[in-house]
Amino acid sequence: MGQERDIYGIRITAPLNGADIRGGGTEVRGALRGNPPDGSLVLIVRMPDGSQNWPQGAPIQVDPVLGAWRGQVSLGGEPPQEHLIAIAFLGKNGRILVDYFFKVGREAQGWPSLEYLPDDVQICDQITVHRRP
Repeated sequence: MGQERDIYGIRITAPLNGADIRGGGTEVRGALRGNPPDGSLVLIVRMPDGSQNWPQGAPIQVDPVLGAWRGQVSLGGEPPQEHLIAIAFLGKNGRILVDYFFKVGREAQGWPSLEYLPDDVQICDQITVHRRP
C-alpha cells in the first residue's frame, strides 16, 4: 500500500486549488494512468486541519482510455467556510470503514465525521476550496 499515487498518477485537475465554490457542492475532475480497481477511489471532504473527514457517496467515474475521472462532492456548513477536497485510494480496511460510514449515515439520517482514517487510505491529492454564499 502507498504506491498507488505513483502507479496510477491520481490527481485533481478541477476545481483549481483555492477556488471559490458557490452553493453546496461541485463536480471534481482529475487525471490518472491505468484503471484502478472498482470501488478503490473515493472523494473525501475534509476540514483544513484534517481532523474531520466526510467520504462522498457518489461513485467516481473512471475513463482509463482518456486517463480521466470525475465525481461529486457536497460541502457542508454555513458559508463562508474553507474545505479540503481529497481523492483517496482505499485499501481493504478503508473500504470497510467507508461502507460502514454510509450504512450508519443512511440509518441515522445524518453524517458524523470520521476523525480517523486507516493507514490503507492513501490521500493521492487534495485541494483547498472556499465555500461562498
